[in-house]
Amino acid sequence: MTGCNHLRTFPLYSEISVNNSEHVQLFEDLNVDYFLKELPNSDITREYLSIKERVSEYLSKNDNISPGMAVALKQHMVKRGMNQEQVVLLIGEPTTKRTMKDNGEQWFYGKDRKFQWYYDWGKLYFHDGLLTNIERKSIKIYK
Repeated sequence: MTGCNHLRTFPLYSEISVNNSEHVQLFEDLNVDYFLKELPNSDITREYLSIKERVSEYLSKNDNISPGMAVALKQHMVKRGMNQEQVVLLIGEPTTKRTMKDNGEQWFYGKDRKFQWYYDWGKLYFHDGLLTNIERKSIKIYK
């Protein structure tokens, strides 16, 4: 038969939220060495080098940071216990912010972010200026 619509099949997926994640590693699933060597002008390479430079400058100006937090920053890791300045240093300003009833803040990083492809969380929670909770979202696709 010609001219008939055919039934399309789409994969099903489920979205799972995981609260109290300890950290999120940026560029975790990427072979950064490959991008640095083979694709030096790619957006990924430029973003990686930009973050690396910002972290280096920040650490040279702030020598009172704990060794564990300095390592997390150098490894491009958003980690519970970071202050808001350190989180913005790594991933930029959130898409939106909301003040909670307990005077904490909830930061949202939405899909309209330029480099959202390497963020796998939905919300960050701050109390007294420190990151206390990371809500990660995992998507499982069923074919």
